[in-house]
Amino acid sequence: MTDDKQRYRKFGRHERLRSRKAIDELFRAGIILRLFPFKVVFTVEARGQSPVRLAVSVPKKIYRRAVDRNLVKRRIREAYRLNKAPLHLFPGFERATLNLMLVYVSSNILDYADIEKKLQRAIAATIKHLEENDNVRPPAAD
Repeated sequence: MTDDKQRYRKFGRHERLRSRKAIDELFRAGIILRLFPFKVVFTVEARGQSPVRLAVSVPKKIYRRAVDRNLVKRRIREAYRLNKAPLHLFPGFERATLNLMLVYVSSNILDYADIEKKLQRAIAATIKHLEENDNVRPPAAD
């Protein structure tokens, strides 16, 4: 594996969307794509530490047991870690940051291979939406 590809194989702290304020903003003003088994919510903001920041949510309403929620979140994070390169290499993210939240909405726990395949489609759809709507411009500073 080349060094360039190796660079995109990590999912460090700076790539996680953790700020309550940023997550509230995401749901208030974000763009929503429904791509089963995910609801993808994203916004573009001024450049942060990483070109893409991700949060994963599995609703307690669907999965009461924490062990099930954690299993699904681990599978989603691993699939994202291995397939995030197209988002990180998207032109325009050198001057902007994509805040992305994946909400798992299926009532069935899919196996890793299915989650990975669906996540690849969700990433491709997000990139297509960004290209078509030219959403890569960060908001103007006031």
